[in-house]
Amino acid sequence: MAVPSRRHRSGLVDIKNKAIEQKKNAFKEEKSEITSEEHEARLKVLRDLGLIK
Repeated sequence: MAVPSRRHRSGLVDIKNKAIEQKKNAFKEEKSEITSEEHEARLKVLRDLGLIK
């Protein structure tokens, strides 16, 4: 059975770590502060749907 060399495995680990970091950073970037106007608009939509009073 062939086993990849250490150099190849370490490169693969680096690639996987970079992919994980990109996913974490992408999730952090999606979060943003909601303005009061956006908040009121969302509440209005929920009230119109009858989900909240």
